[in-house]
Amino acid sequence: MKSNEVKAVKHWAGRRAAMRLTLVGVVAIGLTACGGGGGDDSSEDSKDLRAAIDRLKAGMTYEEVVAAVGWEPNQNRNVWAHDGRSLQVIFRTPYNGNVPLIESARLSGNGEVIDRGYQ
Repeated sequence: MKSNEVKAVKHWAGRRAAMRLTLVGVVAIGLTACGGGGGDDSSEDSKDLRAAIDRLKAGMTYEEVVAAVGWEPNQNRNVWAHDGRSLQVIFRTPYNGNVPLIESARLSGNGEVIDRGYQ
């Protein structure tokens, strides 16, 4: 009878370990699905150029435009490209200043073109 009790305890310990492992796996998958820690500039959601052009405002500096887009330009200093779209931003230096400010932006690709001026 004693050997049956030992087998039962070992069996229960194995089942508890399996349940814990399953629970840890479910929690890990859940956290992964929630995004974990955010801040990942390479995620698809953070590269929505259509939403980025809507965030641009008159008077923005280069650094403010980069922050509004959410990631560094990847074509040249003022062109962002992703998923068949391209966002080009033109800057000008005002006659009474030395910091270039946004002048215009163009979003093109996927069958649409959006031009915006920021005077």
